[in-house]
Amino acid sequence: MYMAKYYNHNKGTTTYWKSRRSKPKDDFLKFYPIAERYVLERYNITRATLSILLFMYTEDYFDREMFNQFQKLVWWRYDRLKRMVSLGFVDKFPYTMNSGKLKYYYALSSKGDTICRMIYAILRMDREVSVLPRLNPMMRSTKANAEGWREWFKIFNTEVKRLRVENAKNPPDDGHDGWI
Repeated sequence: MYMAKYYNHNKGTTTYWKSRRSKPKDDFLKFYPIAERYVLERYNITRATLSILLFMYTEDYFDREMFNQFQKLVWWRYDRLKRMVSLGFVDKFPYTMNSGKLKYYYALSSKGDTICRMIYAILRMDREVSVLPRLNPMMRSTKANAEGWREWFKIFNTEVKRLRVENAKNPPDDGHDGWI
């Protein structure tokens, strides 16, 4: 058992209580919706595109057949690979088969790699979510739910800053040096 803490942002008060379960060792996905929303809005991509980018992140090179297998995980779209190449998320490299037929293989581009590294950095809480309207379209959005997301971005950044201060006092010994 551990003492759980709840901070009420509306009242500015902190409440403590005993929890009946142990604190999870890893809670990477706690802030996944924030990381996902930030990246989707910043790069103007769909969830399906983001899912495929995250799936391909560990692959060095792949061909169209392998990409179609990746694509089965999400809503299928016949021109998705061509569109991802044209948007700069995937690089296309030609090669010749033994039969002399020209084929292509693909790899995640630096832009696609940056998106994946950004998601992981936010989930590890190594990086704050930008609250500058120039870098975060949600900060200048007039959509009905944008205000809620803006509030959550600020809450997340407060949590990251708190963890930085806490880790500066007691650095964790997990072998992670803080670099992306």
